[in-house]
Amino acid sequence: MLLFGGGKWLRVSWADRPYRVLARVEERDGRRVIVDLVVRSREHVDSGTLKGLPIGWLEGVANAPEAREHLNESNTDTDRMSLVLAELELVIDEMTAKPAERFMGAEVKRQPLQRPDGRDPDFFYRQVAEAYMDVLRKTSAIAPVLAEEAGVPVATARRWVQEARRRGFLPPARQGRAG
Repeated sequence: MLLFGGGKWLRVSWADRPYRVLARVEERDGRRVIVDLVVRSREHVDSGTLKGLPIGWLEGVANAPEAREHLNESNTDTDRMSLVLAELELVIDEMTAKPAERFMGAEVKRQPLQRPDGRDPDFFYRQVAEAYMDVLRKTSAIAPVLAEEAGVPVATARRWVQEARRRGFLPPARQGRAG
């Protein structure tokens, strides 16, 4: 289903896909291009979902002669889309109201990970989880970085991460992923 809304927005949903897409287009060099894209889904959105988005097709639809006139006017779906956009603005306001430096890649000062001394295993595995999250902001090759930092084999660092997960200090790993 393809719907057009005010503000140069179009919404597309498919019967065989669990998501719908909102796309806002702007005119650039005589052609409409997507400048904002929102994916709303009944299931989680992963990299496969994003890779499968028909961006070229969406831009083609936006540039079709019959679509050009609809994108310049409002219609009955405008109110519904305005609510979606208002909801997104609220989420953005919430996100920007709280400092997000720690989660947005800012450096976190922490002690380098060292071999455990055996006195307080929970404390150690909390440190492993903290180090894991810190390294994750920089690279997906987490175990090799933790191993080098602590001067241990990579297999040992992987076991530490696994134990931190088992103790609940890290979320469960995704199937088919290392680390």
